[in-house]
Amino acid sequence: MELRSAVARLLAALAFLCIVGLTGAQAATPAESFIQENAQKGLTILKDASLSRDAKHAQFQSFLESLIDIHRIALFTLGPAAKSAPPADVDAFAEAFRSYAAAVYQEQFAHYSGETLKVTGSVERAPGDFVVRTAVLEPNGSLSANAPEVDFRVSNTGGTLQVIDASVMGIGLSLQQRDQFTAFLARHNNDVKALTADLLVRAGNIRNGGSPSGN
Repeated sequence: MELRSAVARLLAALAFLCIVGLTGAQAATPAESFIQENAQKGLTILKDASLSRDAKHAQFQSFLESLIDIHRIALFTLGPAAKSAPPADVDAFAEAFRSYAAAVYQEQFAHYSGETLKVTGSVERAPGDFVVRTAVLEPNGSLSANAPEVDFRVSNTGGTLQVIDASVMGIGLSLQQRDQFTAFLARHNNDVKALTADLLVRAGNIRNGGSPSGN
């Protein structure tokens, strides 16, 4: 089992939202507007040549945490261990997940080649719980033949909109992550510290340009 496959698929989908532009079609709902208005901000930070590497990293991570509820996603993917493990271990895992997420986002930027996202609609699953559908367009404006449909789940909590999940071809990626984390913990005596250490190694490897593999 390879943790990288599940973790990175969700984070890469969320990264794609942050690093590509969006077409100028008029958004019809608050959730669609939220996706439209925030898509360019991450790209602007990452392309700012006036920022040092550390400053760019800090600004980009701050932006991501305003757009995406990383803490909520981290706790969901940790599964039952989020309630059974010592609070200090859970907090350390959430921080490691945040660090790994930022590393994956910035790695994805290196693969950006001018694509855009087109918001094609949205569905309100329940009050304050939206799924925004998007399609990937090539730089020439044509529909990408190889890219799958990516949907973003947007939650409205107390008037604040945040992305809490992404799905590819209708498959929710947070659930896949949770299943793989659960399997990892089962092989490591439910040691959340071991999972935290693995994520930190992966984050460091990505930032150093090496393999993202962990244990």
